[in-house]
Amino acid sequence: MKLFPIETKRDRLNNGSRLSRPKKRSWINNRLTFALIWGTVYVCLLNAPMLDIHSPSDLENAFMSWMLTCLLFLIACYSAVFFVSLVPFAFLAGTLAEYSERVLSVRLSEPIIASLFEMDMTAMGQGIIAWQALPWIAAGLCLTALCLFHRTRLEVFRPLKTRLLIITGYLSLVFFLVFFLPLGLIVQFGHPYDIFAEVGDYWNSKMQVTFAHARKFDIASLPATYENPVSAQPLQVILIIGEAARADHFSINGYVRETTPLLQKENHLISFYNVSSCGTSTHISVPCLMTRATRENMAPATSETSFISLFRKKGFYTLWVSEQGKYGLGAQRTQISSISGESEVEVFNDKNFSLAASRRNLNSHDLSLYVNQLEAYFQSQTRSSSRKMLAVFHMAGSHFPYHWRYTLPFRKYAPTCPDVLPQLCPREALINSYDNSIVYTDFFIAGVIDTLKNKNAILFYVSDHGEYLGEHGRFLHGQETGDAELRHVPMFVWTSDTFNRLYPGKVRHMREKQALRLRQEFLFHSILDCSDIESPVINKKSSVCAQWGE
Repeated sequence: MKLFPIETKRDRLNNGSRLSRPKKRSWINNRLTFALIWGTVYVCLLNAPMLDIHSPSDLENAFMSWMLTCLLFLIACYSAVFFVSLVPFAFLAGTLAEYSERVLSVRLSEPIIASLFEMDMTAMGQGIIAWQALPWIAAGLCLTALCLFHRTRLEVFRPLKTRLLIITGYLSLVFFLVFFLPLGLIVQFGHPYDIFAEVGDYWNSKMQVTFAHARKFDIASLPATYENPVSAQPLQVILIIGEAARADHFSINGYVRETTPLLQKENHLISFYNVSSCGTSTHISVPCLMTRATRENMAPATSETSFISLFRKKGFYTLWVSEQGKYGLGAQRTQISSISGESEVEVFNDKNFSLAASRRNLNSHDLSLYVNQLEAYFQSQTRSSSRKMLAVFHMAGSHFPYHWRYTLPFRKYAPTCPDVLPQLCPREALINSYDNSIVYTDFFIAGVIDTLKNKNAILFYVSDHGEYLGEHGRFLHGQETGDAELRHVPMFVWTSDTFNRLYPGKVRHMREKQALRLRQEFLFHSILDCSDIESPVINKKSSVCAQWGE
């Protein structure tokens, strides 16, 4: 026996064959098994509605959802970068979507995603909802960790060109699904592809707002006229945009509870009690009422300026005050703050706001009554102004959590809800909290009216959308339904004695339309026409101040 045996060619071949001998299962089977297991887990845990099969089309959609989900996990086997960037997002987005749909009864649509990215989460109380979602987020992270552990047990697939080709093909498929197929068709495939599509839809609309901001068509460039009546006081036009307020919870519209006692005392208040909203979220409704956009055609919301630009062109001082954030979680203007940017002065509810410079104007206010000092600030502006003015106030109104929307003196109905999800609150307490927010809204608007009574003024109020309070097993808002709880919104107009004397015909036409079925988007045409501005952008058949049928 040799001490240092010489390795022969046969020995090298035998050793090489042992080193390169494949495992019992081929890499194809390993990867297919991984994809089938995790595709099935994902569909069963995070896409359960797809398994509710009642027709052949449901079965087809469920099969497509399962196949596409398995494909996602199969592709994730070929690249660690692809796995880390996509699989955690798929699990976390899926668990949050399930939380939203199962607990809040709200599907993660594009308007809801926009609200998550653009809303001032602290001011609007979304932190309560976020805390309740933590167990679901933890579940998503656990699933991601288990999936990652399983993937580390797979064989390494080396050929770079093959991996790049497969991943590029898959990304091309996803890009086609998200940007070229109708959103309604993609939604049928379920999670995570519907979430990819909704995020892509939001991103697309965000880019449209960003790029269109500088090249919007300015409606003020069209020929328009405005003449203040001789020897009359300058006209003051006030618009208050409510948040999540329902018309059927205003006692001026017949609600059994006295939620608007102060407004009911106003003789010159005209309530339109049959108005439907353009959308079920702020992201849709506010641009709809500020521009020529309609529920059938939202394009003018991003392609044209709002009526603010027209008022400003005609010499009105323009002011926008908002209890909501300017940028939310993003660094760019939202669709709403893009509109507010047309005004001369913008004041938003952020850490940069200070009343120090305006403190002398607030001496007559008991600030302890106000939820937000912005409300006192706005009333001081309407009281002190002596020139032509358009002032817009965007309220937090009746947005959840409702008990954040009023101070202790306005806790008229008890018991109320603590900081919990609406589903965990007794319905009586939930409605009590909500109605108290309407009582506070009544106080605030009545205070604004008091500052205008000796002026030539007209005030509009309209809510952006309604709110589910447990009807149909649903809560909050944002669901794309036609239910009255979300679509039936309060809208009313108050006019001063001077305005009534100068424009009796306009006031008469408004009273004639109180019971008619109106649309929220009529506000654009009405606020211009009622202010006696003439422009080709005004559709008289959509103005409550015009005589219809002329």
